[in-house]
This record gives sequence, C-alpha cells and structure tokens, in this order.
Amino acid sequence: MLDIEKIRAGLAGNDLVSSVLYLEETPSTNEYCASPEVPPGTLVITDNQTAGKGRMNRKWESEKDSNLTFSIKTKFNLPPAENQSVIRFFSYFVYMILLKEIKGYINSEGIIHDLVIKWPNDILYKGRKLCGILTEAKLPSGLYITGIGINCNQAAFSTDLSAISLYQITGAKTDLNSLLVDLLNEFSSNLDFLSQDKLRILFEKWKQCANITGKKCEFVNPDMSLNGGEIIDLRYDGSIVINVKGNPETFYSGDLKLTQIY
Repeated sequence: MLDIEKIRAGLAGNDLVSSVLYLEETPSTNEYCASPEVPPGTLVITDNQTAGKGRMNRKWESEKDSNLTFSIKTKFNLPPAENQSVIRFFSYFVYMILLKEIKGYINSEGIIHDLVIKWPNDILYKGRKLCGILTEAKLPSGLYITGIGINCNQAAFSTDLSAISLYQITGAKTDLNSLLVDLLNEFSSNLDFLSQDKLRILFEKWKQCANITGKKCEFVNPDMSLNGGEIIDLRYDGSIVINVKGNPETFYSGDLKLTQIY
C-alpha cells in the first residue's frame, strides 16, 4: 500500500513535483488532475483507480492497492501550435526514464531483453502491457496532464486486456513507495533533456530504448483490416516506417494500432 508521508519525504526538493495529493479512490487521476483547483507541479495518486483510461478511450484496469496509478500536472509556456510536439517529447522523456527504472528493478538481462516500448506508447513484456502513459493538453492554458500506470503486484488480469505485472514477470513483490519515489526523482534529475537544444538527443535515446527497430509487427488499419510487416525506423517527427509487403510505408499516431511486436 501507499505510504503518502514517505512519498512526500522522498520527493523533497523534486523539481517536477512540488505537492502530493492522495485520493483513496477515484475514477481517473487524469480527470481529477484536470480540475482548475489542482495547481501545476501536483502529483495526484490513488490506491484505487476505478475507471482508468488509456489512449483513444481504452480501458486501463488496476486492482486496488496493487499497482501505481498516478498523474502529474505540468505547465509549458509554449504556443498552442507546439501542442503535439510537447506531448510527443514529454512522452519520450517519461518512457525513457520509466524503462530505465523498470529495468533497474527487474535486474535480469534475460527479462530485460523482452521489454520494448510499443510505438507510440506503452511498455510491453513479450507482447503484454506492463506500463502505459497518457498525456493530455489543456489548451490554451499551457497545462499538460500525464497519467502513468505501472502494473506492479497484481496477480491476474482480465483475459481481454493482454496485461502483465512486475510480480508475474519476476515472482517478487514491488515496494510501490520506493519505485514511485525513485522514478519521480529520476524525472527531476533529467529535466534538462526537455530543453530545446537536447530534444534530438532525447529522441535518439528514446529510440534506442524502444528496442523495436528490425522487429516484426502486426497492426490494425483504421478500416479494422489486419496487416503486418517489419519495423524499419522510428522518425523524429513521430512517425514509424514499416516494410509492408516489400514497400516502406510511413504511419503517424492514429493511422494504425500496433497489436503485436515480435
């Protein structure tokens, strides 16, 4: 279970999170974080998220007291036209640090090899979702809300979700408080990656972490038809290039849904 005082103490001096708001239960930490009464720099966390959501209104299931489900409210003073760029690069940043911390907790080369970042979001282990994030812009305020879900100690999931937890992977329970504090402090220590002159470096590091270039994939087109190919490249503009039946094709987020990477 969460120890909020331990979390607050562990985040003292954190440059990303200046206050912690704990909710025993809430439908969605992202929705709660969107309230005008919640200031930037706030971490909203709960033991029981009852209606979590992912991209494109997909369901995020989380068992009470077993996982990390939280949101962070941040403010970027940039023109609204840069909205998608902010979301994309902040997502790169979050996934880069998140994967680093997950690998540190697992600490097994054989397991780490099977962790990938599924474009454009989610961390997968052998094709099953371990972590997910959802960043939403609140324009024209310049506010961004990033929800993060990490499957930690849950022993079983609905069969239709294709999810997995750290406990199912390693057989060991995760200290939720330590993982959260370590993760958020890593965010704080690496915020310079979000400076304009380091975005290219951030992208290249994220691309290396993603570990999907050269892998086979299956995906669903907007018309719900199933297709497949080999991932050739991840590009700086947020697109993915897939060799489909001998032809390299470029896709953007929303053009397709990756269903399998192997």
